[in-house]
Order: sequence, then structure tokens, then C-alpha cells
Amino acid sequence: MLAFAWEGTLRRPGRTLLTMSGVFIGVLALTLIVSVGEGLAGFVERTVSTHENLRQVGLSPGFGQRIREAEDVEITGPMDEARRQRLRRAALARSRPGTFIARRAMTLDDAALAELRGLPHVVAVTPILVERYDLRAGDLTADGVPVMALEVGDRRYAERLLVGRAPAAPDAREALVHEHLAWRWGAATDAALEGLLGRELELRGLEEGAEPGPGGLDPRALLERLDLSVLTPEERAALPRIAEKLLGAAGAGARDGGAGAAPEPPRLRLRIVGVLRDLEAGDDFDVIVDGNARQVDVFVPRETMRELYFAAPDRRRQGYRRAVVLVDDARNAGTVETLLRDRGWSAFSVAGVIARVQDTFSAITVAVAFLTGIALLVAALGIVNTMVTSVLERTREIGLWKAVGATNGQVRRVFLLEGATLGAVGGVAGLLAALLLKVPIEGAALDLIAQRAPVPVTGDLFVVPAWLLLAGPAMATAVATLAALYPAHRATQVDPVRALRHD
Repeated sequence: MLAFAWEGTLRRPGRTLLTMSGVFIGVLALTLIVSVGEGLAGFVERTVSTHENLRQVGLSPGFGQRIREAEDVEITGPMDEARRQRLRRAALARSRPGTFIARRAMTLDDAALAELRGLPHVVAVTPILVERYDLRAGDLTADGVPVMALEVGDRRYAERLLVGRAPAAPDAREALVHEHLAWRWGAATDAALEGLLGRELELRGLEEGAEPGPGGLDPRALLERLDLSVLTPEERAALPRIAEKLLGAAGAGARDGGAGAAPEPPRLRLRIVGVLRDLEAGDDFDVIVDGNARQVDVFVPRETMRELYFAAPDRRRQGYRRAVVLVDDARNAGTVETLLRDRGWSAFSVAGVIARVQDTFSAITVAVAFLTGIALLVAALGIVNTMVTSVLERTREIGLWKAVGATNGQVRRVFLLEGATLGAVGGVAGLLAALLLKVPIEGAALDLIAQRAPVPVTGDLFVVPAWLLLAGPAMATAVATLAALYPAHRATQVDPVRALRHD
């Protein structure tokens, strides 16, 4: 029966190849798509598997979400019972746990950091200090350059030094410049980079423009334009005291340089002690810290940066913009994230983000792989058509088989084997083609991603899982075998007497 099936498959090679092409394309596309999904998921996992990413929770004050506690609501007042029940339902809906209030929950200052460090499972809370400043190093200048605080002693910075050394202490008046800023300043060679070492670097806060006087206007102009008719008697009685305070504030402003004068931007003088290269493949990648440092050109010791950062009055009022929370175990990151959200902070765990990204990759892979199944469906219809035609062409041959004693089961198995052969050969060919195409496609894709990705890309973009090496051809064989069921059944219905009379 195997010999009969193979001979029947090769009888019309052109038609067989066309029928098999649908299976070939389906398995080829399925293999490539699943391989890309596995490769991307693996890339994400490799990126965060180093350092302490899975133990980190990103934190910012922003517009947090605070949950109200449930309350026992009592509606009082003269009203009918229907209205009382409606008001009670409305009040309960507004006080039920799970009702979120979007607002600026709290300020991320040193007191808040100390409180956060006392939470369960929290090991450390480190603020992320990044701000833009104008730079001057002798005749070299740059405007609006991002400057970031670094942790003195962090080996990740020491490993990325091209020339020089890391800052000596958290409060040292020293800085590292990024190789991109050095290149903008014309330092492209090692000798030129060495020439930057020891230069004095001045950081100056960006000009905010002149601030308006109290109330946004000159106090006297404000009083002259005030319509007293809109004030209540109590407000008119308090007006003299208000005017006195406003005029006093204006006088203080004049003594400090005139009402409306802009405060002097904060300045800091540092010494360049090293040049830092950008991230390369194989470097430890801190998702939160390095993610915030992608455009940073100057790195300053934390205490020095903190002094400069809080020299601006608005920074002292607003506190830190964001921080990174380190938990004791990656399994507790989600718990700490939820706790922070419940307390009103905007928080996200790196582990949770990575899990969501991988789930997204998996969902997209499944959806696209399902669409590629259409190719296998079309291939199955082609197999049905081809084999029905083959049955009609081989009616006399089938009649002869039955005449010499072949049973219906044996005839059915011959045609099922033919269908399985089409699927198996097409599936194996599609798998082999995918493995061959993987190399040039992956090389081109990695080059394109490397030019655009914000972090170095390492490893394989196409990863063919072991189960797919068997599942691809097996699925193709199963689909083709199912497609051969009707032609095989039709072959068993051939009447041998009529078939042998067929000319």
C-alpha cells in the first residue's frame, strides 16, 4: 500500500508540486512567525535577566490613584423612600473600595522616601535625578543638555569608561561626559578625549524667563483695577491687610532686584574626570535607570547633583520626579507595586511590564499564526481537489485492486497515505526552507533593529523551539490526511465490475 501511495503521488509530478506548495507555504510561514515570537520574547527576557531589574518598581508622584475605604452611608432628611434609596446607592458607589480618585497624591521628597523605605519587602528607594542644564567647558558650549546623578562605586559606569576614571566620592565636584557630547565638541579620537580630562565644566540652570510679581501683576495696578462692589463686607474689611502684604512683597522684590526680577539660575562648576561610552551588547542594562539615561550627556555624583537640583526653588517645592524601589525578591515586586498604588503613587514593576510585553508577543504570535493557517486550509482544499481528480482518473485501477481481492479498508488506506505523503513532504520542505531563510532574514533584521533600537540587541531574533520541529510537519501531515478522507471514501465506492468495463 505504501508503494501504491508513493507511485500515485509521483504519477502527476507537476500537479503534485502545485498541491504541495500550499502546505509548504503554510509551514514556512508558521515556522518563521513562531520563531520571531520566541526570539522577541527571549530578547526581552535576556535584556532584564541581568542586574536587578525583576526586583525593581518604578515610582513617581504624578496623578496617583487612591482607594477610598467603604463607609456605612446614612441618608437623612425629609424625602420619600424611593429617593432615599437612590441617594444611598449613589453614596455607596462613591465610597466603595475600588473607587479611584485621580489626583496628585503626594510629593516625592526625602520624608516620603524615608516612609517608603519602611514598607514591607522594600530594600531601598533611590530617587532618579535628571535635569537639563546649559554647559560650558572653556570655549566649548552646549545648551539644554540632560544631566543625571550616578551612584559612585557602580561598576557599570567604571566598565564603560573610554578614558579617565569614575568620580571619587558622592559629593565630589567631578563629572563624566558621554562620548556623544565629546563628539559634538569635536573629540573623536582617544587623544582628543584625553584632552577633555581636567577641563572645568560649568553647569547653569536653564533660563525660565522673568517671573511676574505677586498675583501676576504689579500690586498697585492690581488694587486700582479691583472692583470693590463684588466683595462681601468681610472681604472689604480685610482688604487693607491684603494690600499691606502685597505692597510689602513688592517692596521686598524691589530690594532684591526689582519686582518681577527673575532669580539667578543655579550654577555649579565641576571637573571632567572621564568619558563614558554608550551601552554595548553584553552590558548590564538597568531598565529604569538606563532607560532614563538614554539621552543623558553628563553624569554627576549623586550628592553633587542633588545640591544642584534643589538649588532651584521650584524643585524644592515639587520634590523628585521619579524613583526606583528595590524589593527583597522578584516575587514580591507585584505586591509592592499594588501597595504603592493603593497609597496614591504611580507605580509599575519591571517584572509586571515584562510579563505584559511577553503576553502581548504571545498573543500577536498566536493571532498571526492562526492567520497563516489559512494557507494550510487552502492547501487542504487543493489536496481534496487533486485526489478526487486522481480517484476519477484511476477508477479502472481501483476496480482492478478490488477484483484481485483488495478490501475497502485497503483502498482507503492507499489514498489516505497519499494525502499524508503530500502533507509530510510539504511540511518538511517548508520547515527546511524556514531554517535556511532564517539566516539571511535574521541578519538583515538585526542590522535594521540595531540602527533604530535604543538599547543593544544581542542573541537570535529567530528561535525555533524544539516542539515546532516536530509540530510543523506533523500538523501538515494531519491536515493533508484529513483532506484525503473524502477522496479515500469515494475510492471505496468504486464498483469493480463497472470500473473494469470503463474505457
